[in-house]
Amino acid sequence: MLAKNDREANNKLLEVSETLDEMIDFAEEDEEVREITRYQVLLNQLHVKINGEEPVDGE
Repeated sequence: MLAKNDREANNKLLEVSETLDEMIDFAEEDEEVREITRYQVLLNQLHVKINGEEPVDGE
């Protein structure tokens, strides 16, 4: 059951990561990019917490 929850969490992290990537592609202001980047950092920290390991570059 725990593995299923981890898998679901990782799937959701992937979805959010893709959404953030799209948002950065369309961001027009530097402030927008900075704000989105903050969320990417938080997402990476959550990934580490869920998986107990450092994320690979680009994840």
